[in-house]
Amino acid sequence: NGIALAYGNIGLMYYYQKEYDKALEFNLKKLPVSESKGDLWEMAKTYNNIATIYNSRSDFASALPYFRKSLRLNSQMNLPAGVASLCNNIASTLLLLSQPDSALWYVNRAVSIAKEINLSALANYYVTLGNVMQKKKNYQPALKNALKAYELGQKQKNPLTVSDASILLSDIYFKTNQHGLAYRYLKKHMQLRDSISNDEFLKQLTRM
Repeated sequence: NGIALAYGNIGLMYYYQKEYDKALEFNLKKLPVSESKGDLWEMAKTYNNIATIYNSRSDFASALPYFRKSLRLNSQMNLPAGVASLCNNIASTLLLLSQPDSALWYVNRAVSIAKEINLSALANYYVTLGNVMQKKKNYQPALKNALKAYELGQKQKNPLTVSDASILLSDIYFKTNQHGLAYRYLKKHMQLRDSISNDEFLKQLTRM
């Protein structure tokens, strides 16, 4: 347990310093330790961390198998919140791989689960769904989901979600020739960006 924990923590510290090669090295060292113990929770978490590191390196194709392994384990452990989160991660990765149709199936599953068990992460899933619909050039559904994300993010007082929804709304309004609204939401995004960056920096220092 101590060895697995140490490898995971060292990998996390390297990840926050954006030293992704070292972060990957220590998470890959942790993985066989967790697998040998049969610790499904730690295995699922490590698979997700490895996939996240690959995404940070823009190696999206390598990330997908690890996200899917984590999804299978979360399903096996009957953890609906984990399943929803992994479905959203997979959808986001598929979108980066220009596979919006496959992404749509996963994000719809994430939204369905989040609604069923009342997850606060639903707002983030609406952002992903909005991005998927925008990629498919279905701008009205994209706008509908982006507005839902924006409203939920404001209600939850979550600046990260509001920022993500704002830039999505700006993109959609720009592409539908509503430049005044595009400017309004771009301005909102820019206003939030600096405060979010400072908050995230402090969070990283605290965790390290």
